[in-house]
Amino acid sequence: MKRLATSAMLCLLGLSGAFGQSLSELARLTNARLWVDPDRQVVVLSSPKASLSVDPSANLAVSGQEIFDLSAVTQNSQGIFLQDQDFQQLKAWLDGEKQESRILSAPLATTHPVLKVIVLDPGHGGKDPGCIATHRIDGKRVTLEEKNLTLAVVLDLAALLRKRYPDKKIVLTRTGDTYPTLAERVKIANSQKLGKNEGILYLSVHFNASINRAARGQEYWYVPPDYQREVLSARAVNKMPDAAVPIMNAWLDTEYKQESYDLAHDLSVSVARVLGSQEPERGVKENPWYVVRHTRMPAVLAEMGFITNPEEAALLVNPGYLKKLAYGLYNGIQLFIKNFEEGP
Repeated sequence: MKRLATSAMLCLLGLSGAFGQSLSELARLTNARLWVDPDRQVVVLSSPKASLSVDPSANLAVSGQEIFDLSAVTQNSQGIFLQDQDFQQLKAWLDGEKQESRILSAPLATTHPVLKVIVLDPGHGGKDPGCIATHRIDGKRVTLEEKNLTLAVVLDLAALLRKRYPDKKIVLTRTGDTYPTLAERVKIANSQKLGKNEGILYLSVHFNASINRAARGQEYWYVPPDYQREVLSARAVNKMPDAAVPIMNAWLDTEYKQESYDLAHDLSVSVARVLGSQEPERGVKENPWYVVRHTRMPAVLAEMGFITNPEEAALLVNPGYLKKLAYGLYNGIQLFIKNFEEGP
């Protein structure tokens, strides 16, 4: 069915005529490649100077973070046509001439904003101990509770970040043995106030457990690329045309997922460098855990080791080792911030 719809749209690109000027003529005049995105059912034009997507059913064109509110798009058996004013505006854009009239700027961050807020979430707490394991270490029975380990690592991480970035806001979902629900943790993250061009990230710290006592190492989880979410805030939705909302939501969701992957990768590489051969690297993984799928920002859930592994448990009882984990996460966040603010 998708192939038929795509073929039909390609046939409808058309030539200029009584209904206005066609998309194929627009592509010819701007030396742009023209094709149909079968997933979004939009026509894409990519010139040497710019690219944009035209959604005929919504009377919209989107280029990056700019939305063109088109007066009318005509579809019939002869093609897809734009009104002359819209045609000239999109032609100027594809030619590299920025046109401000009738362009609605989406209330989103610029390409390289300032990362203003870092939300750190120590998993579990209070009545929820998380994973528990008891081991004999140096001749003594020692019980590890995940909630204590996550808090220790996050407190060390927060101290490092506050010293390095006094101008950034470091937010913790808990600072003691309390239990914020998953929904409350998400609310803390999503309720942070951001100014224009300011960004935010979310990192949830956990420790793992397995019936396989040999399992060990770190994992970094982010939302799968094919998991669809609503990530636009109510404030953003209220500032754009109704027809633009699904388009911009999909665009922003894709951006957050890519940034989440980037953050997970930066954390993985940085922790591995700090630990060296001390721990195996299990890498970046995909899963829509509650906190990463509901936070409207780049978000990662980091599993910092297996408390059920006897050798790893012997490391986790050492405060110095927990500081090494915090330092590795700190280096990863530093790397992400540099790329986020300055570009890779």
